[in-house]
Amino acid sequence: MDESVKEDVRFNLEEWLVQQESWSRRTFGSGRRTNGICKHIEMELTEILDSPDDLMEWIDIIILALDGAWRTGHTSDEICTALQDKQRININRTWDGDKSKDCPVEHTKLLCKCGKEIIGMPHRSVVLLEDGECDDCHKKNIDMFVESL
Repeated sequence: MDESVKEDVRFNLEEWLVQQESWSRRTFGSGRRTNGICKHIEMELTEILDSPDDLMEWIDIIILALDGAWRTGHTSDEICTALQDKQRININRTWDGDKSKDCPVEHTKLLCKCGKEIIGMPHRSVVLLEDGECDDCHKKNIDMFVESL
């Protein structure tokens, strides 16, 4: 095969997580290792601040975060699903703050009357829920309405 022609091979995150977990367990042992992983991430953050263009330093944090996720008992399927779900939530959030500055940009927190954050809903959906209810309160109110019929 001509070296200038690359195969179109798609990366499968779920398969990679299974292999990564096996390697990590053999190399570092089992157990949660939460403090060790968090301290390692802190070290990597310092390295990123020193060399922000070094892609491998960013990848180190991704690998460490995924390692921490499976070590808390989550399967590769759960991690992949959560990654997609969280991105959908972030896309549907409203983000405030000065995006032109190099500082954290926080999402606007929409709160239900019970105090619980309303997450994962597009801004326009909040308007549809007259009282701006979280999913739990909305379901409870629907159930109470149905029972009253």
